[in-house]
Amino acid sequence: MKLHTPNNMKEVRASPQVNEWMAAIKKEMEGLHEKGIFTKVKRVPGMRTIPTRFVFKIKTDQNGNITKYKARLVAKCFFQQKGTDFTESYAPTSSAVAIRAAIAIATAYDLEIEHLDVTQAFLNAKIDRELHVEGADGDEEMSSSRDF
Repeated sequence: MKLHTPNNMKEVRASPQVNEWMAAIKKEMEGLHEKGIFTKVKRVPGMRTIPTRFVFKIKTDQNGNITKYKARLVAKCFFQQKGTDFTESYAPTSSAVAIRAAIAIATAYDLEIEHLDVTQAFLNAKIDRELHVEGADGDEEMSSSRDF
């Protein structure tokens, strides 16, 4: 059975799995609020905001059984302008040399390597300004209030 992964909130609401998708959205938003990422603010004239949307994914095990419905709130950063909204960008990744070194050490000491997924790891990034984003349906403004 092929399940449809929604592309937007309208498709979520029309989905037979609406409860699962809404639970995934709730989990994502609770994680953001627990980390103190957002504070609701009133929009003022001239405030630049970044639109957001949810990205949905169905996670499965090796046999194709559903293990998780996942929702991630993402910023539509293509609306930002370099020099106005940001001056640089950086996406940390592991280098091939570091990965090979970790594998070599594990092999030398007969260790097992396991995959680790850090939930909402990007939220630990340092930013030097307050950002204003719109709610996923564009109906509420949120502002980063955390001192990164």
